[in-house]
Amino acid sequence: MIEATSTTWLISGFSMGRSNASMSISHLLFADDTIIFCDSDCEQMVNLCCVLTWFEPMSGLRINLDKSHFYQWGEVDNV
Repeated sequence: MIEATSTTWLISGFSMGRSNASMSISHLLFADDTIIFCDSDCEQMVNLCCVLTWFEPMSGLRINLDKSHFYQWGEVDNV
């Protein structure tokens, strides 16, 4: 689901590397932990919420909100 949103630019992630050999990173997975990167943009925050909302019914898994954190760098208008 995250891969689909990043390839359609609903969540942009970030790019690293040289301009001729860069790669885009939208998420990192570690065992049962996930880190998702997106721009400081209200529309991308809404898209991320949609992905997380649909994750539970599509996967049958549950997101533990007590162990979840949201970190923001920079300023996001209208949030």
